[in-house]
Amino acid sequence: MHQIWLPLTFFEDHEGRDLPSGTVIKRAARKVLVQCSDDELSEIESDAKYYADLCGPDGEGLEGIRRSAKATVEAIKKHRAAA
Repeated sequence: MHQIWLPLTFFEDHEGRDLPSGTVIKRAARKVLVQCSDDELSEIESDAKYYADLCGPDGEGLEGIRRSAKATVEAIKKHRAAA
């Protein structure tokens, strides 16, 4: 199991689409502490990479989610390196 702080904007979007998200331990103003399995963390990472990619989803109002997705990918990368 993993406990990781993730950017709130992307996490709420991911969770709102009923994708595997783990369990929220704590919410802060801009981040959320999540407890999740390896599979759930990989799902969040995969989704974040898709949104962060310039060839990912297109549309108005996605700039904030795209920035948050990039930050999510970085947070997961740092978390995995520290493990």
